Amino acid sequence: MSVKTLKTPIGTIAYDVKGKGDPLLLCHGMGRASAHWLGFDEYMARDFQVITYDARGLGQSHARTDWNLRIEDLAADAAHVLRHLSLPAAHVFGLSLGGMVAMALGLDYPKKVRSLTITASSIGGLLRPQLSRKALLALTMSFVDKKHLIPRMAKSLWGSNLGAADYMRYMAAWHELEHDKLVRPDAVVKQFLAAHRFRPKERLKQLELPTQVIVGDQDTFVPTANSQFLADLIPTARLEVIEGGGHELTTDSREQIAELIRNFTRGH
Repeated sequence: MSVKTLKTPIGTIAYDVKGKGDPLLLCHGMGRASAHWLGFDEYMARDFQVITYDARGLGQSHARTDWNLRIEDLAADAAHVLRHLSLPAAHVFGLSLGGMVAMALGLDYPKKVRSLTITASSIGGLLRPQLSRKALLALTMSFVDKKHLIPRMAKSLWGSNLGAADYMRYMAAWHELEHDKLVRPDAVVKQFLAAHRFRPKERLKQLELPTQVIVGDQDTFVPTANSQFLADLIPTARLEVIEGGGHELTTDSREQIAELIRNFTRGH
């Protein structure tokens, strides 16, 4: 990947652009750099001009990450990338914490967003948990037992749509990425705290952008009730449920989610 960088007041942000067509910005989940898309960006580049970037503190971005980090700060970084590329507006896809970033982009920079696809995500301040107990245990153990981190996380993130051959291929790719040290533990904790502080419930009631909310019916990482809550909360939103899909829908249900994105963005 031919990574490019742009300067911001807090340091550099790494980004990449591939493909042709309508611009599609991909916002990844907690503790994930662009490399963790594991080919989903290339797959979507068949139909879109795909923009990926490393959030501050992750991958090849070297922007300062403070303990008072907000989701709105991460959205500002994404908006900076769009401005740098002189793109008037883009379709925005966000997975998990990236879904929060997508929501913040839509709220704070609505003119930069043509449509929102919020996947396997949530917001803070709910009476329902943002993460399942299984997910919290996996995250906690990741700081204690790094040797078995990847297998433990895989069981929490993937649904039954992922075949055995693809499971082995993605596991191998994850192991390889671990050696590249793209994820810094303090950045993950700061993102986790930012997610907890992200409470845009009242503002989302006024969101007018075309929005679809996608969830896998086997997501054991972020409870699926959160996606239903978002779909009910956002006036323009519609909910799509992928059978057999887990939390990492871009790997275990790649074709299904790609088709949903293609169909949805055609009208916007």
